Amino acid sequence: MRIGELAALVGVSTRTVRHYHHLGLLPEPLRRRLRVLYVLMIIAACVTRPHVVTAEELRVRYGMYFDLRVPRHLISSVRLSRNYNESGMITVADLRLSVVVSSQTNVVVEPAEPVTVVRPLGGRAEATTIRFFTDTPEALLNALRPSPHHSAP
Repeated sequence: MRIGELAALVGVSTRTVRHYHHLGLLPEPLRRRLRVLYVLMIIAACVTRPHVVTAEELRVRYGMYFDLRVPRHLISSVRLSRNYNESGMITVADLRLSVVVSSQTNVVVEPAEPVTVVRPLGGRAEATTIRFFTDTPEALLNALRPSPHHSAP
């Protein structure tokens, strides 16, 4: 199976598959069948564990590696902000968390107070700005905006 066939099979671009390889998430296995299986597992984890918005929280996730829960009452602003030159996969620097896909982020969430981020290897950090990528940024923004019937009296 070629990279294009694999990407089409799981519904992502060939650039995404190559990005996972570049990050070291997809090592070169000795056997072709294992390589295909491993690629499918990584992509399936990201596809089946997307970001989630509920009435109580926003969950920013990166496959099986990262899961940040931000209570909705702490979210003071959310906006669309496309950035195409992010580095790393999950980084925290200067109180800014970035959860990057293919060097991109497109949503910025600012909580009213710092949130504690648990990194993939267990390290902890504080963040006052959360930048991440989603395939449907407008839908996420709409889901996080207050509904008209919840206005103050």
